[in-house]
Amino acid sequence: MEKCRWEDRFPCGNVEAELRNGVAFCRYMRVIFLGGGIYFFWLVLHEPFWGAKAENMALVIFCLWRIYRQQDIMCVIAAEGLIVRRQFATLREFWEEQVRPEKRFIFLPYEHIFYISPHWREIQMGEPVEGGIVIVPVHLQFLHKADKRRIVERIRSSGENEFKNNI
Repeated sequence: MEKCRWEDRFPCGNVEAELRNGVAFCRYMRVIFLGGGIYFFWLVLHEPFWGAKAENMALVIFCLWRIYRQQDIMCVIAAEGLIVRRQFATLREFWEEQVRPEKRFIFLPYEHIFYISPHWREIQMGEPVEGGIVIVPVHLQFLHKADKRRIVERIRSSGENEFKNNI
């Protein structure tokens, strides 16, 4: 998505940064999917049945698609809050994310964020009282450490809440 589309879709204010997974992680995953794609292509060449060839070719296409998608945006830092990619919970949501990745993004205002888990897989929002918490599963565990620090600093600099973080 382009910056202007973020601002049109969410009440986020000016977009400050678009964050992606770390370079080392992206390269590692590309190698994994490349190996899988080569293996399934080899199976296509040696499979005598057309049905099995079609299955393996679909897996080759999926591996190529995942190689292409490794540099997708995971988080957007904006003036009013974060726009983050939600973690999928079902297989249907996983396939939906492959087709329409922009549908999985949600807007989290800074004033409602009060805790990010140590493994960066969930953000807690709301009031830290019983029944006032919403836990949002997110895809932030593979961001670069500098980008994680940037997110924490931006949340703290918003000055509207007492942010806790266990990093």
